[in-house]
Amino acid sequence: MLASAEAVELEEDLACVEAFVGDLITVEEAEDMAGAGRTWDFGPSLIMKDMIVNLEKEGCFDVGKAKASSG
Repeated sequence: MLASAEAVELEEDLACVEAFVGDLITVEEAEDMAGAGRTWDFGPSLIMKDMIVNLEKEGCFDVGKAKASSG
């Protein structure tokens, strides 16, 4: 039973964790991964235009590199 309680506590602790790409890889690594002419298509997303603007301001990616899904 103790292990189950610990798992619930850990899950609650992680529920409010936020991570940004910049916390995980360097700008240079990101540039290498998204080099000239490359695109990443992750499919439909729930991200909105204002969220993208905030990510651009935080330096997660260059302005114009991402766009919100239509519809």
